[in-house]
Amino acid sequence: MIAQSRSGRCCWRAVSVLLLVMVMSGCMTAALDPVVSEPGGVEPQVAKREGVLAGFDPDPDSDGDSGGHGVPVFAREAAPAAFPRDTLYALLVAELALRQGDLPTALEHYVAEARVTRDPGVVAQAVRLTVLSRDIPLGLEMAELWVAVAPSDPGARQAAALALIRADDLQGALGHLAELRAQSGTANFGYLATQASHLEPAARADLAEALAAVHGRFPDDVQLAYARALVLEQVRRPEEALAVLDGHAPEDLPRGGALLRSQLLAQLGRLDEATAILDVRLADRALQDGDEARLRYARARMLIDAERFGAAQEDFEVLLARVGDNAEILLTLALLALEQGEVPDARGYLERLLATGRRQDVAHYYLGELARTEGDVEAAVSAFGQVMPGAEFRSAQVRASALLLQHTGSDGLGNYLALQRARYPEEAVTLWLLESGLLLEVAADEAALAVLDEALTRHPDEPELRYARALARKRIDDIAGLEADLRHILALEPDHAMALNALGYVLADRTDRFEEARALIVRALELRPEEPAYIDSLGWVEYRMGNHDRARDLLEQAYDLMPDHEIAAHLGEVLWVMGQREAALATWEEGLALNPDSRVLAETMQRLLGRERALGVRSGVGGSQ
Repeated sequence: MIAQSRSGRCCWRAVSVLLLVMVMSGCMTAALDPVVSEPGGVEPQVAKREGVLAGFDPDPDSDGDSGGHGVPVFAREAAPAAFPRDTLYALLVAELALRQGDLPTALEHYVAEARVTRDPGVVAQAVRLTVLSRDIPLGLEMAELWVAVAPSDPGARQAAALALIRADDLQGALGHLAELRAQSGTANFGYLATQASHLEPAARADLAEALAAVHGRFPDDVQLAYARALVLEQVRRPEEALAVLDGHAPEDLPRGGALLRSQLLAQLGRLDEATAILDVRLADRALQDGDEARLRYARARMLIDAERFGAAQEDFEVLLARVGDNAEILLTLALLALEQGEVPDARGYLERLLATGRRQDVAHYYLGELARTEGDVEAAVSAFGQVMPGAEFRSAQVRASALLLQHTGSDGLGNYLALQRARYPEEAVTLWLLESGLLLEVAADEAALAVLDEALTRHPDEPELRYARALARKRIDDIAGLEADLRHILALEPDHAMALNALGYVLADRTDRFEEARALIVRALELRPEEPAYIDSLGWVEYRMGNHDRARDLLEQAYDLMPDHEIAAHLGEVLWVMGQREAALATWEEGLALNPDSRVLAETMQRLLGRERALGVRSGVGGSQ
């Protein structure tokens, strides 16, 4: 064994004394500061966001929801009793690890010693380190240990409440906050309420009841009243929430109180009162910049809801002047200008939006819309064409394509979409479907089929393209081709419900293979039992098989689920054949009201009523002749 030197023993004694001084003087708390600020240590925003280190709610100035009231600072732990040598050494290792930015090592040692010593100071530091490490289960364990060893320490109650909030146990957190309120006279109930928004509705409702009980213990606590009102608003009980806030003078409520009260009034349809509250607050010269922006934004949204677009635009202009060219504000101003017919202003905002480098697609989209309304086809197509794949892509391509088909014909449409497919190969199928769909809309059936044939040479197993071609083939009565495409899909995907239903319906409608058709439709309904279109198909095959009562029941069920002109055509035919003529006519009239130009309704009525009478029915509901 290597003998320990005398100088080593002296060093150990000195280190022990140093560590004791650090603990007694509160340096354990201060020891976290270098870790927060030094490169390689804990991110500063972690400490700020969690707030436990300083003892305040996470970033209370970040919004008005918590009311802006910090919870009490963790109480300074008392000087510990003398620790055994092993404990002192472990704590020294932990402190040195902190100074070197090694949070895991520090956490491991502090947690171990907290469990062994149960010393309040050591446990408190372990709690802080679990917060910085974002270890929720361990944080909860340490916080509960702190409450067990120091039940009268407000810092322990606060730590337990925060740990339970992070663990989504808001009811448990509320219990500790109530005790904290009893011990220290204040507790940040508002922060707890803001964390309730992600709970399930039932859990939020339970929390609202629990807050009501605690509010009964402390009826004059404005922070608690604010928290209770906030949760009531989350569970959509605005009348109760407003009544809770009205029980306190407006000037006594937390910072977020005025905004919450205004929002509650707006939800109740009392927009004038809601905006009046914000008018008063915004006139306060002592209002902080962050609060002003938040209140002005809320007022602007309320003004939009009240269709007071000019006033809303003024608020957003002020916000824009405060923050510079913010993309969301510029977009909102552009849309408000469009709503009011201020086209030059709208274009100016959209061009400024483009210059920010953000929301490019939506800016190009609305610039395309402006050009389209002005009749500038070339500019519109150019703007729509710059919209990249995303939320606006399909709408932009539909508009550009419709313009080109109208003004340049199918050749111009084909050339444009070929270029778009080359630019965005991942959107090729969508663009093939768009091209064929537009051609079908203008009754260019053969051209649409040619497009789909070409698409399927490139994507032979793409179900959407096969399905689209099957429907296109139905329009030219190519039932064999339709069946081939749908069978191809089912060979690849036997449970493709749309293909099962489509094939079953066509077999029932255009052939006498009724049993086969029925089996296909029943299988589709097994996969999607509440789908009205499939119920309609089953009703139609039952009708074709002569089961009129069963057909009527199914078609009525389908029509109740989804009032649709094609279902109305089928149901009306069954009623007509069953002798219920008035009911049949009423059903067809309803269908024509839904779609005055319905081809299936026109064909059905002409077949059963004759051309002249069918035209009379259609004219009576405003249909074309």
